[in-house]
Amino acid sequence: MTDDEYDAYFRRTIKVWRRRARLGGNLAPEDADEVASQLFAELYARLDVIATEQDAHIFLSGRLKNRIIDTWRRNGRRREVEFPADVYEVFGDKAATPQPESHPDEWTELVSSEKSARDMLNARSEEERGHVRLRLAGFSPAECAERLGIEPNAERTRWTRLKKRLVSDIEATTGDKEAAE
Repeated sequence: MTDDEYDAYFRRTIKVWRRRARLGGNLAPEDADEVASQLFAELYARLDVIATEQDAHIFLSGRLKNRIIDTWRRNGRRREVEFPADVYEVFGDKAATPQPESHPDEWTELVSSEKSARDMLNARSEEERGHVRLRLAGFSPAECAERLGIEPNAERTRWTRLKKRLVSDIEATTGDKEAAE
């Protein structure tokens, strides 16, 4: 393949390779651009053994997966996770809470249940707390996975396990209260 053929192939297919990198690796646009640039740099370095565009296509296809994996490793398995500061910021208003003056029993129950829930969540890791916040804020499993920097299937598995642990914590707490009464 000559330099002119390489230039024509590059202009014609760079967008396709960026898209493949982005979709195939679930990469951010800037990471996909970098992967595509790396691929074409490697192709240019090997022009002496690449004879046709078909050979170039095969060469790039073979290298794409490895470049995506390299990008994942370089960026780290865990990305900086952005969690909503407060679930209420996402939904707007807080639900009406009972006031101590008008409903003292309901207010006491509310305060103790909120404290118990906070204690249970604070016992979890920051990632698990963030995961709960994202789900409570209404994020879909795919959106949670993206924010957590994991695959959607892994997000569903983690969410299911986290729910089971929280339910067992709640049952243990309710069992302790019933035993105390």
